[in-house]
Amino acid sequence: PQIPLVNNVKEKTRRHDLDGAPLMSTVFSPNGPVLAFNALADQTDKDEQQGMMHLLMGAVLALRNPRAHSIFDDSPELALDAIAFLSMLAKRLDTTTRR
Repeated sequence: PQIPLVNNVKEKTRRHDLDGAPLMSTVFSPNGPVLAFNALADQTDKDEQQGMMHLLMGAVLALRNPRAHSIFDDSPELALDAIAFLSMLAKRLDTTTRR
């Protein structure tokens, strides 16, 4: 299954040729990102950009992929935690600027 977060990244970047972790590492790379979370003006900005890239990659690798390839019976508590995490990532995605 596709999570809306991945689709939002594809739409915002127009990179429908990529998916999953390769999409996230390409479009959020601190070295020439397509979408930036900040001005990338100093090391702190670049660190934040890289951290968000890794969080987005992690969401795909740890949450989406296992559930796409096997049946998962997540507990309600785990499901709620995942929803909150994905919601935070989606809100941060809304703040990005295209470069």
